[in-house]
Amino acid sequence: MKINIKESSKTVEVWVDSSEKATYRDTKEYKETVAAYKNNYSINVFVGGNRPLLQTITELLKEQSKSLAYAS
Repeated sequence: MKINIKESSKTVEVWVDSSEKATYRDTKEYKETVAAYKNNYSINVFVGGNRPLLQTITELLKEQSKSLAYAS
């Protein structure tokens, strides 16, 4: 599991490998992160895929958020 906290957009991204999809909610790291950020941040959980794909998806989301910022 990989957790990215983005202060500027007030979002938390939780990237979960498919092998952890049944157990990630029970981990100490996940529980502490949700407890700390649930009131003021959007928490997005992405489950599945292989770990090398996570970086590619993160980059795509960054590019998309940049283009959406220009549109608004």
